[in-house]
Amino acid sequence: MKKKVIQILSIALCMVLLSGSTVTANAAKKSSNTGAYQAVFDAEYYYNSNPDLQAAFGYDAQKLFNHFVSSGIYEGRSGCANFNVAIYRANYPDLQAAFGNDLASYCAHYAANGAAEGRNATTLISAGEGAQAAIVRGSCTTKFDPRASRATNIAVAASRINGVVIQPGEEFSFNKTILPRTAANGYVEAPIYVSGKHSTGTGGGICQVSSTMYSAMLNGGIPATERHPHSLPVPYLPEGRDATIAGNYYDLRFVNIYNTPLQISGRWHHKSVKIIHVMIEFINIDSGTSPVTEYKDKLMTLGKDDVLVIEGIHGLNDKLSYSLPIESKFKIYISALTQLNIDEHNCLPTTDGRLIRRIVRDARTRGTSAKETIAMWDSVRRGEEKYIFPFQEGADVMFNSALIYELAVLKMYAEPLLFAIDKDCQEYLEAKRLLKFLDYFLPMPSDGINQNSILREFIGGSCFNV
Repeated sequence: MKKKVIQILSIALCMVLLSGSTVTANAAKKSSNTGAYQAVFDAEYYYNSNPDLQAAFGYDAQKLFNHFVSSGIYEGRSGCANFNVAIYRANYPDLQAAFGNDLASYCAHYAANGAAEGRNATTLISAGEGAQAAIVRGSCTTKFDPRASRATNIAVAASRINGVVIQPGEEFSFNKTILPRTAANGYVEAPIYVSGKHSTGTGGGICQVSSTMYSAMLNGGIPATERHPHSLPVPYLPEGRDATIAGNYYDLRFVNIYNTPLQISGRWHHKSVKIIHVMIEFINIDSGTSPVTEYKDKLMTLGKDDVLVIEGIHGLNDKLSYSLPIESKFKIYISALTQLNIDEHNCLPTTDGRLIRRIVRDARTRGTSAKETIAMWDSVRRGEEKYIFPFQEGADVMFNSALIYELAVLKMYAEPLLFAIDKDCQEYLEAKRLLKFLDYFLPMPSDGINQNSILREFIGGSCFNV
């Protein structure tokens, strides 16, 4: 049987110094690369393939080309029908060794030689048996002062993204992965940016890790589903390549759009000047050449009568189970679906019930305040609309997880959290609204709630590990 070979896309990071000479040199290089980019650019194709740019630029060939050179090629967009630089780079180790992270050289090579040689620039191919694994390097590092307090936070955040595997169709969340920025999770006070001003806060410095990772994503043609720039320039990366993280409402996210798992490596080096090295690589779990930590390197095979359970908010997305036949899947959708009518003028929608659940759960399991949970709720709702609700109609069965008495129980846990929000906070009015609804319920003690009740997921005391 033909041996499967791991295919790796390594994206290391590089420090670009913000000096006048560097900017001048980069500008000259960019000018000299124009011809290479034009060789793989078709304005009509680019316009038709990117509806977001149609609204921004209309059919202006020069503006479309400028976008492709400055942003599009780093976002993984194709400039023409027969060439994608990220795929071309991933497919050929000989070109990687020759060109490294110089995207223009890949474009020029394809136009001059690659197309005539029959090289594949549109679909990922696996290396042949015994061949070297395909490596794509976006070579770079970002530097930081090892004496600064933020160094601790950088090391903690880098260690938490290290080794994370993202399956095809799965979304990666930086915030979720590095855990809440609390002392209990290893974070310390350090400088931060707040609304364009310098301040301090627990976890200061983690944005260098998220920015380094975002730069790696740009180098590898991995588009972000959520990214926010800093309110002030950062010293460790050029403008446009940073990604700020704030509470649970500013996040860095991306979806694995490939048909192969992705693995993140986050490393920091202890020298007189420390550096962060982030690498995103294609792995083939079936090959066994890359560790599968959740299975302790032991591969598992489904037997004839075995059942595989894929659980999670993206479980209905077929991209997570693309290799399984449709007829072998049974999709289950579980959500709180009961709307309560308080009187003729007031109702408690399912959305508010789920928000109260989340406030109680996040405070208990994640150390997140009600203020933070409310602040991120709009982002959560946008994610639901984009990644969850479109797939719910494909479920074979639906279960309503709402309990008619749950708000009476949650009231005792939610009210103290909501009362803790100060009047001068932006989230105060939402907290006041939720408190008003909770006033309609008499408190109910949790003593009589079964240990296997779904309500225990939020209030604690479950017989399950939740």
